[in-house]
Amino acid sequence: MIDTPNPIKISIEHQQSVQHGHKQCCDVSVPLPQSMVFSLEQLSVTTAIGSNDDDNDDNNNDDEKTKTIDALCQIIAYWPDNSIKWLKLTYQYCHQP
Repeated sequence: MIDTPNPIKISIEHQQSVQHGHKQCCDVSVPLPQSMVFSLEQLSVTTAIGSNDDDNDDNNNDDEKTKTIDALCQIIAYWPDNSIKWLKLTYQYCHQP
């Protein structure tokens, strides 16, 4: 999505069931900490692949593979220091085995 040497990754988990081969347009709003992101070029949107277990805890996700996905990014709000406070991501998810 964005070519930067060390992008900040925003990882998205899919909470909805999607039938194999069906595409679904998804929206999600993401809060960001103050002074962390000043430009959309700093971000990369990723999703976990190869895992169907919804009950994974954070300690077991270290080995999970991720894939970068394309997303439309809309800035919703800024912090007083002009860093991004809220971001709306719109992306298309297609469930594949």
